[in-house]
Amino acid sequence: MTFWQSVIWSGRFVPARWLVALAALMTAVSLLEGVGVLLLVPLLAILSGAPADNQMAQALLHGFGWFGLRPTITTILGAFVALVTVRAVLGALRDQFSNAVQLQAVDEIRSESLRMLLAAEWRWLARQRRSDYAALVTIEVSRLGLGVRAAIALAAALTGLLAYLAVAFMIAPTMSVIALLSGLILYALLYRVRRRAVRLGEETSRVNRAMMGTVEESLGALKLAKVLRLEARYLNFLTGIFADIRKAQSEYIAVNAYAQAIWQIMASVLLAGYVYAGYAWLHADTPTLLSLVVVFGRLSPIFLEAQRQVNQLLHAVPLAQSLSKTLAEAKAAAAPRMVVHLPPIVAEREIRLDDVSMTYHDRDRAALSHVSLTFPARSTTAIIGKSGAGKSTLADILVGLVAPDSGEVLVDGKPLSGEERDRWLTSISYIPQEVTLFHDTIRGNLLWGR
Repeated sequence: MTFWQSVIWSGRFVPARWLVALAALMTAVSLLEGVGVLLLVPLLAILSGAPADNQMAQALLHGFGWFGLRPTITTILGAFVALVTVRAVLGALRDQFSNAVQLQAVDEIRSESLRMLLAAEWRWLARQRRSDYAALVTIEVSRLGLGVRAAIALAAALTGLLAYLAVAFMIAPTMSVIALLSGLILYALLYRVRRRAVRLGEETSRVNRAMMGTVEESLGALKLAKVLRLEARYLNFLTGIFADIRKAQSEYIAVNAYAQAIWQIMASVLLAGYVYAGYAWLHADTPTLLSLVVVFGRLSPIFLEAQRQVNQLLHAVPLAQSLSKTLAEAKAAAAPRMVVHLPPIVAEREIRLDDVSMTYHDRDRAALSHVSLTFPARSTTAIIGKSGAGKSTLADILVGLVAPDSGEVLVDGKPLSGEERDRWLTSISYIPQEVTLFHDTIRGNLLWGR
């Protein structure tokens, strides 16, 4: 999955009309900001008493006549304040809507992840670590939300850049071309910084999953740790994992900090060069020159913000790739849709396994190999054997949780497959060997089962 494919994949979790509305707000804010800057040219011309030799400035001055206004300092300042006010209101709406879009994306991705996991066959789910599920629906989805926010902020920065570049071209086309080319060159020089952001994103995903697995296993064994007096060993083990996470996060912050420092230094050099070129070589008038200083001064932090958001977005790309791959695998492993309205199956005579075999994907040896057994109805059967003999696999097949690779499971001579396996699952009472108690009342725990 490429950079843009990751962005599109994340964006599909947000309604299209929301994205259109957000784009419209961003465009309106940028246009108003651009017009506000353009008003500086005639304003500075009036204040300095030196007419601006600029067609755009003259067009703005004549534009006041369309509204029956004279282009005085009072009307220009009033128009400037009005534009800033409208822009501020729309900017607040844009920010609120951006946050809503981010939260919507996070909620939908988390819900989709849970739906895919719950719909997957148990055989596929059993191959994964439970901590990976927890990391996926908590840490990883939240981190991907930061990537969505970065994409929104990048879009806002790009619309702002386009607005200011348009203003710059209207004021001084030649200097604007020089500024645009130099900015693109500087962006290309920061390529290694962006590649480093991708690698650190991959490393952060790895250590976060390792942390979830280690914490879950370690906290689940607290009683054993205390009995064996291994508290110090557990503490050292956990702090080592946390140190790996801190290292990855610190490196990413350092990469961004150095990139910002380099850009700020280079931007100041370029801005000084633009001003000197406009003054010494292009002989720009004072209002035009001062307006360009404002425009290029605003372009620098916006470009820096765009670069920072690109890094943040690239940092989240490996996460989007991993998440989309996991969801695709879960979807491919989806179990048949459960039918809950059909009557349960009652075994009147027997449950029979006929030449049943099953092998897990990561093992060479079969868990069950050509097993044929008969369980009489209304009887109790105990299955004993050493660890790894296949008892749990046999139980999973008997209750219909997984289907065998070959052979059949029959209830009163009728095979359990497809819809019948779903009916059989609703007919079974099952007590697992792992105790599961929710943080709820006794009644609340019992109601989960019935």
